[in-house]
Amino acid sequence: MKKIKDYSDEDDYEVDDPEEVERDEEEWTPPEAGTESGSFVLAKADLVSSKNKTPSKGKSDVEASSYPTLWRIDGKALLQKFLPFEKDGKVLYKSTTTYSGWQLSNKDNYLAVQVTFKVQSRQETIVELHFDPTQQQEVVKEEKED
Repeated sequence: MKKIKDYSDEDDYEVDDPEEVERDEEEWTPPEAGTESGSFVLAKADLVSSKNKTPSKGKSDVEASSYPTLWRIDGKALLQKFLPFEKDGKVLYKSTTTYSGWQLSNKDNYLAVQVTFKVQSRQETIVELHFDPTQQQEVVKEEKED
């Protein structure tokens, strides 16, 4: 056994190998594809409920939309909301200033999806969603169209 000095509490202790010392903090693991900051996700619950939606009287087109809400992972603990709108026969998503909490432990409630950036500026981000409900997609397409 090697004797090493622990300077945190000024006590000495012995260990077999300092590399094998159990740590109280969680071990770091690399983020899974589709769960890192900047990735886009759809809530699985939205996919189920959007199939059964019918436009409600008095609601805006976006609120009554049969399209699911898109979310972008922002940092370690936030999701930024993107709302659908139609333009030139395509459904696009525009960033909002609405945020929700995000935890990696909730990743099973979301599907990672691919998007194409249409507009990206300080004021707004507009993306086109590429989603096949039969396949879970794992990466974000970061190509900007000109």
